[in-house]
Amino acid sequence: MKLRSSSLPTRLLCLGLMWPMLATAHPGHDLGYGIAAGFAHPFTGLDHLFVMTAVGIWSAQLGGRARLLLPMGFLCCMLIGAGLAIANVRLPLSETMIAISVAVLLAAIVLHVRPSTLAATSLVSAFAVFHGYAHAVDMPSDVLAVRYMMGFTLATAALQALGFALETFAMRLEATRAR
Repeated sequence: MKLRSSSLPTRLLCLGLMWPMLATAHPGHDLGYGIAAGFAHPFTGLDHLFVMTAVGIWSAQLGGRARLLLPMGFLCCMLIGAGLAIANVRLPLSETMIAISVAVLLAAIVLHVRPSTLAATSLVSAFAVFHGYAHAVDMPSDVLAVRYMMGFTLATAALQALGFALETFAMRLEATRAR
């Protein structure tokens, strides 16, 4: 595992996203129905917002196959977690695991932890099960589950892409300044 310090923009983004997390987790979810409600859900909890963006940031930092495998592993396992919730399978400690995912991914990004692609993908995929579970547990009872899941999957992919783009930009800016 290789460690190096992160860029200032990455540190500021992480700190900015984490600061209000202690006060807000999941405010009201009366944001529409179906795809719109599912799409809105990741934006209503800063824990989800941070982790989904962090997956994109970390995948950019790791580079190579991790650029695709981390986000795709997260998306697939998030849907598995949602399926567990819809099937009424109880997943204990889900909120605790979500909080741990915030801390672990923040540390991985800030410290530029560079495990193998398999280890990183396994880690974010395990966390994704809990995030997907939380998404589906919070699903309004009168929406079609498939549409709701489509919505939060699209939002998650967008947040991952945003994180990836921000980190890629920060790395290019840092490389330009180093010349």
